[in-house]
Amino acid sequence: LEFYNDVYSLLDEEGIMATQATQADWALDADGYVIIAKTLRQSRFPIVRMYTQYIPSFGQWGFALASRRYDPLRMCKEDIKDVIADVKTNTYNEEIHFALFALPPWLVQDMENTQVINTIDKPVIIKEY
Repeated sequence: LEFYNDVYSLLDEEGIMATQATQADWALDADGYVIIAKTLRQSRFPIVRMYTQYIPSFGQWGFALASRRYDPLRMCKEDIKDVIADVKTNTYNEEIHFALFALPPWLVQDMENTQVINTIDKPVIIKEY
């Protein structure tokens, strides 16, 4: 928790924090992802969005974005097209952007039900790994 609050303090109004957030896979367990999600949501960041992407060597992998101002779900498709217009990519477009944030119901439920957050005094994430 303290780390994310420190990052919040260092970012200006335009800043966005992005982090990988461990596996978010039904078969491999997602407890670490759920703890990271809960911890970020308890931080000073007003906007926290969790997302996943299939990584061939890891399975369904979790990531997070946190911001004071920008919500990736409030972008319109045209804005996304403009941002990536000069970027050649085979794995990302305006449709994929929104699909990344569509989490499965079991994962949303786990994130809503957990009360566990990671702090300096209680580093519970260590138990997961």
